[in-house]
Amino acid sequence: MAFSVFTRNIRKNLGLTQQELANRLGVNRSAVRQFEADIIHMPSNRVLSAFCDLLSLDPLTVMTYILFDSNDYSTMHNWKDQVGGNISYRYCAYLVLNGWNFDSGVQLYRINEGAIRRITATVSKKRESDKKIMINSIESYISGTYITTAQMIEIFGSTLGYILCSQDIKYKGYHLVFNSKTNLEVQLFNKYKIIVTEKLNYDYQFVLFDPEKGKIQDSFSIKNYKRK
Repeated sequence: MAFSVFTRNIRKNLGLTQQELANRLGVNRSAVRQFEADIIHMPSNRVLSAFCDLLSLDPLTVMTYILFDSNDYSTMHNWKDQVGGNISYRYCAYLVLNGWNFDSGVQLYRINEGAIRRITATVSKKRESDKKIMINSIESYISGTYITTAQMIEIFGSTLGYILCSQDIKYKGYHLVFNSKTNLEVQLFNKYKIIVTEKLNYDYQFVLFDPEKGKIQDSFSIKNYKRK
């Protein structure tokens, strides 16, 4: 999604004219026109705060909908069951709120003849826009089922290694997001911290993220990682 689509959909859902929305946001009408024309790609902190006040939502939820989905204003207040409840979507929004670039949304990568891997997004740091980071959640791999340590190593060692090494764009790394509110995902995160792994030539970051507070609870990287 885009800020332009988000702004237009919010305005129409609320039944406002561009001038009326401008008044509610504390900007002039030309600013709203620029938002909707995709001339301004991201809201300033002040405009984001104004949208939060307008919608009675927190910045993380609003940014999540700006990045990924904004078709229906009514679903935003039930974000845990909708787009806003997607852990990797909210983690991406967290990164953007903390100064990262949002480079692209959902992408599909063929890893072999019989399998396609879905990647939530790619992001980059402000001053390292040429070094892309893939984002995905552990949930997209396990789907609530139990997997063994050996299976985890196979999934993340070979599958993602293939993705990272075989694409035309050279990615700097991969962030795998675990939900701190889900017991199975917390167990898997902690289990990974004691697995002996080979050093990798890219940044493989494991992130335990709280989707409600919008905070990283814990994280570690496989690159140069040594078991304590």
